[in-house]
Amino acid sequence: MPALAPVIDTLDKVPEAVRGFYEPKDGKHYLILDATPHGFAPVAERDAANTKLAEFRDKNIALMQADEASKTKWAPYAGIEDPVAAKAALEAVAALGKKGVTKPSDIETAVAAAVKAANEPLMAKLAASEAIAEANAKRADAGTLRAKIDTAFKKAGGRPDAIDDVVARATSVFTVKEGEVVALPTKFSADKPSEALGMDEWLAGLAKANVYLFQPSVGAGADPVKGGGAGARPGQVVLTDPTPQQLGEYSKDILLGKVKVNYTK
Repeated sequence: MPALAPVIDTLDKVPEAVRGFYEPKDGKHYLILDATPHGFAPVAERDAANTKLAEFRDKNIALMQADEASKTKWAPYAGIEDPVAAKAALEAVAALGKKGVTKPSDIETAVAAAVKAANEPLMAKLAASEAIAEANAKRADAGTLRAKIDTAFKKAGGRPDAIDDVVARATSVFTVKEGEVVALPTKFSADKPSEALGMDEWLAGLAKANVYLFQPSVGAGADPVKGGGAGARPGQVVLTDPTPQQLGEYSKDILLGKVKVNYTK
């Protein structure tokens, strides 16, 4: 007798004598056994195993999906190895946010504003100090210029009450550089155009054009060509009651002391 198959599609595949040992189920015929054959499992156990397998598969798929989602979610934070430190940093950022710092440039803006606020009083004081120093320097230069002009003007026979006028005129011709009175860069000597205008030459020109700024000389009359006269030095020419033209002509020599002016009227 051939071996009996545990499951057959139709009974005609087994001898008629054993067909009674099969029972139909789900369109097939199953061999009725008293015990489970070696290598086989009861249907109930198989179904339970299949159910557990399906549950395991579903859970495994769910875990794999969750793992992929977690990797995607935490990928930007892959370099963070200390969660505690990361949390502290986030809290610090949140605290800065409450103070208006939401991006790095906010810190730069805040620092710049603080520096500006701190420096403004200092810059104001510095500007005030510089202004004071500049004003003092100008006053000192003005004093130097006045002193130099006053000395030269008096030596040239200038009227004491005309000094303010002369100093005012001098400021448009001379300046003070390193403590010395020098002509402005645009003022040159008429006698020596390649050289700067000197103070004596300027005063001579001033005496020629503005006789009233200078005092008349006092002394005895004399011929302007022959010289002589009371109070005159040897070799000094004396102009007696000179005309304005003569004063202009001899203004330089008057300033140099070579000619003395004498008024009798």
